[in-house]
Parts: sequence; structure tokens; C-alpha cells
Amino acid sequence: MNIAYPAPLKPGDRIAVPAPSSGVEPKLHPRLDLGLQHLRDLGFLVEEGRCLRTQWRDASAPATQRAEELMGFLLRDDIAAVIPPWGGELAIEVLDLLDWPALRAAKPKWYLGYSDNSTLMLPLTLTLGWATAHGPCLMDLVPAQGDGEFVQNYFANL
Repeated sequence: MNIAYPAPLKPGDRIAVPAPSSGVEPKLHPRLDLGLQHLRDLGFLVEEGRCLRTQWRDASAPATQRAEELMGFLLRDDIAAVIPPWGGELAIEVLDLLDWPALRAAKPKWYLGYSDNSTLMLPLTLTLGWATAHGPCLMDLVPAQGDGEFVQNYFANL
């Protein structure tokens, strides 16, 4: 199988931030906003998914909505990369809802993440031949707030 490597990211590229598994609950929106702003400060255009700032049961939204959001981003030629906020437990619910023939015809784009995102990255690579990147999720890319401060603030607000 030949692997398709999307172009390296550069300022001006559009990065989509969907929530195909867990969303970001309101008390963590300040950290999310720091991560989104960091991408903007690097010169990227950032587009939030509709499910990003929600949490429904154990996921950001029902599986059909998460799949629709992800498909929309993966099919768009103006999206250079997809970086979810983090993993979760229910990305597997999205797999059967994706239109794999349509994705096969789409322009490859970077998908960055780990944890439950691996559930999506593996078939993107093995089925479509898209290179994906096992690495930090958006909530890990917050330079202005160290993990110690995050943990302290998180538990202080429970």
C-alpha cells in the first residue's frame, strides 16, 4: 500500500477541531480556548466542530452527529488537519457511520491524536492510505498552562 502524506502544515492552513469521541465540558472551556488560541497564534485558521463544546452521556454527542461532523471535515479540501481535543471511549461508534467510498476520493489530510483517536486513525491509514500522526491532542497543546496548574484548577472546581 502506498501511503499518502499530506503537505506539511503552514501558517494560513485551516485546522478542524471536531469531537468524534468525548467533548469538552464547560468547566474546561478556558483550557480549550487556550489551545485554540495557541493554534491561531501560530498562524492557523481554526474551525470548531459543533460537538466540540458539548458532552452527551459518555461522548460529545450522539454517534450520528459525531460522524456527520467528522465526515464534513474529512471531505473538505480546505481542511489541512484534524485535531480533536482528546480521546474518550466511543469513537468506535463512528466507524460504521463514515462513508468510506466518499473518503477514498477525498484529499488526504493530517489527523493528529492518540488514545481513542487511534480507533479512527488506524482505518484512515489502512483503508484509505492516509498518513496520520500519533501525537498530542489539542488539550495537550496549551503552552500557557502547565499540567500541574491544570490539575490544581480542575480539582478545585469540582
